[in-house]
Amino acid sequence: MTSNRTGLGKRHKRINKESKLFALLYEKLPEYRHVNTPYTLKVTRLCNDFRIAPQGFYNWVREDFLPQKQAVPLTRLSGSLITLEDLIPFVMKD
Repeated sequence: MTSNRTGLGKRHKRINKESKLFALLYEKLPEYRHVNTPYTLKVTRLCNDFRIAPQGFYNWVREDFLPQKQAVPLTRLSGSLITLEDLIPFVMKD
């Protein structure tokens, strides 16, 4: 798969390219960044560690929304720099 601005690969190029949630995850989950591909996350590893289906992750990024019950587990991922305060805009979406 080739990379695009979303960092989700060619297959998912319809995902919101300006996703603020993706930008936050990229910034605050350094252990999940691809080293050789800029602005790309290791989605498979992230989903395995977070115990979610990749489609769920892609939906969150597409919608710029995070289910409230997923906020705390996201802060507990290995190397996560995410705080609950960081996630408020995504769980409190109108």
